Amino acid sequence: MIEPRNSLVDFREDKDAPKPPDVGIAIALLPASKPLKFSVGQPIVLHGAYQADLNLIRLCPAGMSGSVMMTLIRTDRPWGETARLITPQMAPSLDRVPKGTDDPTYREVEQFRVDLVKFFRLPKEPGKYSIEAALGPHFSGRISFAIE
Repeated sequence: MIEPRNSLVDFREDKDAPKPPDVGIAIALLPASKPLKFSVGQPIVLHGAYQADLNLIRLCPAGMSGSVMMTLIRTDRPWGETARLITPQMAPSLDRVPKGTDDPTYREVEQFRVDLVKFFRLPKEPGKYSIEAALGPHFSGRISFAIE
């Protein structure tokens, strides 16, 4: 069964994606002004980028995008959800590292963007939230925002 959420994630090059750490994940909401505020019913586009070395690639048999976990917490009410960026459609591979690769500088990099309103099916009402992403043991910074 195809996971409908998968179609909501865009992996094309994203000029607004943050620079990923050497190994790990970074996310951003634009505009980056503080405090972050969005209008009810409008898209809230999360921009992200991750970079993995051989150790992290080996740690993620579901693939990099299938191993990104996003946690959205509503901070003005008790509600939250953690979801994979992409739900894998195939059985995990035991060794995703390209054959013959042992270069410690080898990296896989990817960017993504996703509308949080659609992805998490946010209610069309004001609220306060925080979002964080994780890739294996690596966490992005937490971003707080409001919908008014």
